[in-house]
Amino acid sequence: MNREYILSIINDLILTIGRENKLQPLLVKILQRLMFHTTYPTGLILLDAKTDSEGTKATLVASIGDRGLQGKINEVITIPPALLNSCQIENLPQDALIDLLPATSRHYRCALRLSLNQYGIILLLSPEPPTINLPFAQMFQPVLAHLHQSIELCRQSERYQQSLLAARDEARAELAATHIAIEKERTLLRNIQAAIPDPVWTKDLNGTFLSCNQAFERLFGITEAELVGKNDYHFFSAERAEFFRQKDHEAIIADKTCINEEWALSGDGRSILLETSKTPMRDAQGNLLGVVGVGRDITQSRKMQNALYERREIYSAIVEQTADSIGLVDANTGQFLEFNSAAHQHLGYSREEFAQMSVADIDASFSIDELQARLELLSNSNATDFEARHRTKNGEIIDVLVSARPITVHGRRCLASIWSNITHQKRTEEQLRKLSMAVEQSPGSIVITDLNGNIEYVNEAFVRITGWQRNEVIGQNPRVLKSDLTPAATYDAMWATLTEGHTWSGEFINRRKDGSVYNELARIAPIRQPDGQITHYLATKEDITELKRVQTELELHRDHLEELVAKRAAQITELNTQLQQRAEEAEAATQAKSQFLANMSHEIRTPMNSIIGLSHLALGTELTAQQRDYLQKIKGAGEHLLAIINEILDFSKIEAGKLHLEQTPFVLSHLMQEVTDLVEQKAKAKNLMLEIEISEQIPQHLVGDPLRLKQILLNYASNAIKFTDTGHITLRVTMPHMNTEAVQLRFSVQDTGIGLTPEQQQRLFQSFQQADASTTRKYGGTGLGLAISQRLAELMGGEVGVESIYGQGSTFWFTVLLAPATLSSTTADMLLSPSLSRAADDSAVFKHLTEQTVSIKNKSNPTITDSIALETTLQQLRVLLSEYDLEAAALFRNQREYLETIFPGQLTLLADAIAAFEFDDALFLLAKLQVNRIEQPS
Repeated sequence: MNREYILSIINDLILTIGRENKLQPLLVKILQRLMFHTTYPTGLILLDAKTDSEGTKATLVASIGDRGLQGKINEVITIPPALLNSCQIENLPQDALIDLLPATSRHYRCALRLSLNQYGIILLLSPEPPTINLPFAQMFQPVLAHLHQSIELCRQSERYQQSLLAARDEARAELAATHIAIEKERTLLRNIQAAIPDPVWTKDLNGTFLSCNQAFERLFGITEAELVGKNDYHFFSAERAEFFRQKDHEAIIADKTCINEEWALSGDGRSILLETSKTPMRDAQGNLLGVVGVGRDITQSRKMQNALYERREIYSAIVEQTADSIGLVDANTGQFLEFNSAAHQHLGYSREEFAQMSVADIDASFSIDELQARLELLSNSNATDFEARHRTKNGEIIDVLVSARPITVHGRRCLASIWSNITHQKRTEEQLRKLSMAVEQSPGSIVITDLNGNIEYVNEAFVRITGWQRNEVIGQNPRVLKSDLTPAATYDAMWATLTEGHTWSGEFINRRKDGSVYNELARIAPIRQPDGQITHYLATKEDITELKRVQTELELHRDHLEELVAKRAAQITELNTQLQQRAEEAEAATQAKSQFLANMSHEIRTPMNSIIGLSHLALGTELTAQQRDYLQKIKGAGEHLLAIINEILDFSKIEAGKLHLEQTPFVLSHLMQEVTDLVEQKAKAKNLMLEIEISEQIPQHLVGDPLRLKQILLNYASNAIKFTDTGHITLRVTMPHMNTEAVQLRFSVQDTGIGLTPEQQQRLFQSFQQADASTTRKYGGTGLGLAISQRLAELMGGEVGVESIYGQGSTFWFTVLLAPATLSSTTADMLLSPSLSRAADDSAVFKHLTEQTVSIKNKSNPTITDSIALETTLQQLRVLLSEYDLEAAALFRNQREYLETIFPGQLTLLADAIAAFEFDDALFLLAKLQVNRIEQPS
């Protein structure tokens, strides 16, 4: 071996040590390089060796080439004491390995020991003597010295990182507390403004709206976002807007609150009258800022005032035309203040004569003193009805019914009185009273009905026997007493007899109001008018049952029914309690399932990324055909399993409500090209034509979550390729709707595949469901992709759907709401530049550049005047790293040349971490770079 070769080996090992600042990766990489140069097939690194009564033990921190020891990483294992007897680089005899052999899966005859001084040892093992003959003792001595220093630096770096993390967490906590305090103050102000039921708004000195509350939004049909930054001329006519501005200026000039009445147009097109209160608005230093306005809709109250005036006119006409006497009386003097025509005409006086009279002039019931006391009593009570006697102009005494109510008119106590002549009524009532007394005192029930059987009168005996009150049965048919126990023939005979004008006698089995059954002996006769016409029927009835016995039996029966009802109610209550408990248990089980899936998917995905990454690295080394085949199968199976785990994790995040969407700028054409790049090889493998159609009206620069959009499109496109054997696949984007605030896009993927039946379409977009169970066996899949796509589309303000004809193909589509991006020319150029778009690169050149180490010539750092592109790139990289997504490596390689202009000479550690798939470390290094950049002086 020549000197140059030995020096190249030493240089390679020292460079490997210098590239890593993390202890575990450093030891693994140096072990790999040592095994490569010495040709030893197995290597171990043991640290922190200790000897006690049980023997010599050390911690196994790295193992390559021995499956038996691979599973003991970071465990304490027993080692031969001979391994610690020297600090030299030396080969060990076979018997020195006797204690280590039980833990290995192979038989070793040769060992090379490399001492790390107080830290531990590196042990290289081989079943046969190595074919290469090198002076390892001379070669590796400087390498081990560098390695010893690097180990110490790594441990110091780890301690320093821990201190930085603690400081970062403390700073974040303080910042979060500050944000919470500010947000509380903002929320308090917004809540106070929202709690005001009247519209509230603020304007600056130029009349531009600054804010408004929810009442303002409801009244004028405009949101605060639409209002702010505009003035009255945007919403009202020039004349009306000028009027509002004038009122604003009047309040500012007066430097006080001004009350105005202003007509405006509401959001639903109504013309409304507002009573506005406009007040100058000043800051804490007293500087004039603008005007704050509060409005109250008085349209209805003004209409009510007008309606009240019209109603007064109507009431005046009604009062004047009514037949009853109506008058307004002074409660102190009894003087008539107002009255209608009936008041003076019924007593025989003219209006002029009655206007000079008082209650004392017409009252015939009380003396002067009694009348005065009566007026005082009425003025201090509520509305009162009473009978009185009035004297007419010709001296006749009439009976009147008076209704009096005290009121106050302009501070004057008055009585509003209505009275009517009841003289004839009282005479008739006297005659009826005598007849009623005879009927009421009858011991038997007496009932009077009309010809249709409707009850018009019952006596006290009826009430006592049946339990029905008069007001309950008047107007009712005697069927209210029917028990359904009286034979129908009895009623037929009764009506036949009464219809002929004869008296009928018979027996009824009736039911009281309380439900008890009793027997009645009844006699019913027609009542004839003087002209012989029959107008009513009179029934006299007598109770002939043993009431007490029947009531006792019925009471027992009712108690039994109540007991049954109570028992049934208790059973229903118990069933409801059980149902509620089961519902809560089901909800808890659902939440536990989602949490379990999220935790397990994350725990599995981290090592799976390492498996895929290491497989990728191994494929780049010299391998036999069989080894390459095995590694490709491992990598393919790992990527398939990782895709399934990602779907489960996304689904569990959505179920648990923990999935958050990003809002970052992106270029639509680049996103679509990235999707086609990812599925292009699969399409070519099946000879399928892949097409993209984007409507020309769609703006290219948008704001949204490009990763989630790409996730849905990849799911649709992958399914299309999977279920299509011949033909083409088209990715299409159209724009159904657009305004200044949002853009609605419709993405669709059309294929010429197997298609779907209507029944199969009904089962799509459901969790763990596919169109046909047989497709799972033939094509694979979890059935979660479409369900996740639906949830993501809904989170982005859209929906999903499918249009398909069985045997001819399908079109899967979804809609989203995105915001149009406002970008400077610098940012737009950067987003469209080849360094930021993988779609613009030639595929062969791109593949070569991403797989090889590229040397970048020193360049002068350009001045970055627009930070939007940088923040977009860093945000995308942070998201991919936090989700352990392998696309992070591809994105970093694409953007590295651009990032070098921002962070010159600072990306080596970050690149190494991403290349080793240490995404947690990469996240920390990325954050550190951003902090250092912010702290640097401009």
